[in-house]
Amino acid sequence: MSYMEQQMQQQIEAGQAKHDELEYQFGRFCDWFKSIPDADETLVSREYLDDRYNLSSPVVEVSAMWIGWKASQDI
Repeated sequence: MSYMEQQMQQQIEAGQAKHDELEYQFGRFCDWFKSIPDADETLVSREYLDDRYNLSSPVVEVSAMWIGWKASQDI
């Protein structure tokens, strides 16, 4: 494998690892959010996630919570 192919493969693997970690953390975030008394589960629906795992919840505070969660996990 050439140097460039190796570099591309490493970037692909790193991107996949980050995606997997974001998927895992979003699941944990949803579980935590749903544990809040009277929390509306629909606010953390996957339909509000974009390709980069940015949450565009109808409630801005929920999106801010997700940003904080990601920052605390350093992902």
